[in-house]
Amino acid sequence: MDNVAPTPQQFTSPLNCILLKISKYQPNLHLTPNEFSYLAAMAMWGMEESGVESNSEHYFVQSGYDETTCHSIIRYVDERINEDPNTSDVRVNNFLKRALEQGLLSLAGMSVADVGGTYRLTQLAHDLLKPFQQSDELEDKETLSQRYLRIDQELSSLNAASDGEKITDSEWLVKVELFLPSLKDLLTGVFKNQEFLISKFHSMRSEIQTEIGISLETEIQQLLEIIRTLAGQINDLRMLVMNRADAVLMQLEILQNTVVQKGGSQRLKNTLSSLFGSLVDVREFANHSLRDLSGFFSSVLDRIRIRIALDPNANLGYLIDRTIELFGRSSWSLALPSTVKLMQLREWDTPPPPADNALFLDDNDDEELVREMPAFQLESFAREFVEKALSDNKPVSNVSVIRNILRKFPFNETDRLRLAQCAIKELMKQSNNIQDDISPEWVLMDESANYEIEEQWIISQGGLND
Repeated sequence: MDNVAPTPQQFTSPLNCILLKISKYQPNLHLTPNEFSYLAAMAMWGMEESGVESNSEHYFVQSGYDETTCHSIIRYVDERINEDPNTSDVRVNNFLKRALEQGLLSLAGMSVADVGGTYRLTQLAHDLLKPFQQSDELEDKETLSQRYLRIDQELSSLNAASDGEKITDSEWLVKVELFLPSLKDLLTGVFKNQEFLISKFHSMRSEIQTEIGISLETEIQQLLEIIRTLAGQINDLRMLVMNRADAVLMQLEILQNTVVQKGGSQRLKNTLSSLFGSLVDVREFANHSLRDLSGFFSSVLDRIRIRIALDPNANLGYLIDRTIELFGRSSWSLALPSTVKLMQLREWDTPPPPADNALFLDDNDDEELVREMPAFQLESFAREFVEKALSDNKPVSNVSVIRNILRKFPFNETDRLRLAQCAIKELMKQSNNIQDDISPEWVLMDESANYEIEEQWIISQGGLND
């Protein structure tokens, strides 16, 4: 039985070819966590020095490191994982030897015959590090429903092109063939979304189970973050299940029927059939995941309620204060209405009139200097003008009354202010306010722009009684 020759099918089948190669080369892969760290450091060493990211167009793959640089890289890692520095050289030699044997590193020299001393990471090493280098990449890319929307748009475009008059059947089938790589990338992204949802779900569940003994504020904050994450995932899955999953399957079914009608190859038919089965599986995954995430969402809410109910300090005021403290980066302020500046004339006392209104230049001169405006005369002017302004028993503005008085007598600055003060006093004596506005407008009393007054509408006391 051991001497049975392999059939031709065994050589042509891709699966059998791979199995034969594995049987021939006997590959074996085993890496410790420390050796994973060494590989990661070698992959990232060039980026640390150049200051660019691995997915940047400014970063190119490292050409390799000499043995001295490899020693430096591994010693750098040992310092951070608390390994004994005295045995670092031994670990370097063992790691380089094992990595070469397992195909994680290759040696390069000046020619194909020169093995040289330059160690270079193989594609296998880079692929092994991808899950650790891109742990958060899936979260930043398109969601499951967004990828399904793109698939729906691509399939709709192909189906619409099949009915066009300017394209033959063979040209359309070629177009479908050319579409397959793009569809493969989209489906790969869908599978990555599934992986992310699964890993995120287990990490959140593990996080809740290990949160024992932490403070109420910290736990509530972590639980609220989980709630926000779950809400986004649930909404995305609901959109997929309710709108896009069936639409994509319908478009794909139309595409399959068109391929059959136009005489597509059997390989193309098999590919589309396999795609249809994969998308059906994803739809079922979304249905079950939506149920599981919704149940987990409810359990997290219950946990929040229980923690609040059991904590002796968990009252509403306490939680509000602590929540405000936790959001220290936010700007918290009270919204208050804008206030009007309080403007008030300074207190002024009328100076007493002189004993004699006639003032002399000196004792030897008979010429007398009559004072420009004695206080009692200012009061008389104000009284007469106010009585005249209110004589019609109609509402007037206090501003207009004072402006007319000041315009009638162009005195100096001091006397103008004294006259305005006297006029205001007379208005308060002889009139009543008929305005309901609690915040009257401030306006200028004259053209000097030095004095303002709150405008009031007034009427003679006698007119108001009538």
